[in-house]
Amino acid sequence: MSLSGESEPHEPQAADDATRGPRRRGRKPSKQRPGKRRRVLVVVLSILGWILCIWAIGLEAFSVPSASSYPTLVVGDHVFVNKWHYRWSEPARGELAVYESPARPGVYIHRVLAIPGDELLFHDGHPVINGWEVPHCFLGMGKLSDADAAALDAKKVQGDAFLEFLEGHAYLTFYDARIKSGDFLPDARYVVRAGEYFVIGDNRYNSYDSRMWFEGQSGGLPRNRFKGTVTFVWWGGEAGRFGTRADDARLPSSLAPLAGAFDKCMKDRPAREKTVPPSPR
Repeated sequence: MSLSGESEPHEPQAADDATRGPRRRGRKPSKQRPGKRRRVLVVVLSILGWILCIWAIGLEAFSVPSASSYPTLVVGDHVFVNKWHYRWSEPARGELAVYESPARPGVYIHRVLAIPGDELLFHDGHPVINGWEVPHCFLGMGKLSDADAAALDAKKVQGDAFLEFLEGHAYLTFYDARIKSGDFLPDARYVVRAGEYFVIGDNRYNSYDSRMWFEGQSGGLPRNRFKGTVTFVWWGGEAGRFGTRADDARLPSSLAPLAGAFDKCMKDRPAREKTVPPSPR
């Protein structure tokens, strides 16, 4: 009896403990909810603050749908563009610019090659400014990425890759082996008019730019058509491109076999003063 008598008072206690246990566990989430809400609020406010900061400093996001700027940019890259740059500065040779085309509706990304007053011609596809050929270094035969080739409705596109040096900028260029310069761009002189600029794609034979505008007669880009300069890739069209700056020459994966030649060309790159063309005659 004593054993049963001792156990009887404890059974309700055990049941009471069991009853209180779940209640305590049930109350815990309610105590944590304000903390979770605060964390979510902090994340949301941080994102909004980040967006406002981007807007305040004049950055705008653009995607790359075409192969005209390959190898500098690849199809699928998403870039930030500094829209304030041209509010305070004039376009300069070598800059990767975003602009509204005067010849075809749309926004494009191409490189500024020549400025007002420059006399421009092409020799075997390579630019010559005021009688001075833009320095370049041959990397070897390479190919377009699959995405860039698909953008040209082709399965495989091979060509010559170069490093080009203009006013301190070092950037990659590509010359499609399927196209001969004589068939695509005649060696004709073009003088850039006042208030205009000559822009060109880094994928030299697969780009609709100043050379082809106005039914192939060539044409300059008016100053008021510039929207900004490309700053960096914030989302890459292929792995490893996140954070790539526009001024940093970097091989895409499709040109990785040319890394040795690329490193040598970068090591031997000319001094900045040797990459500046002479003044117009």
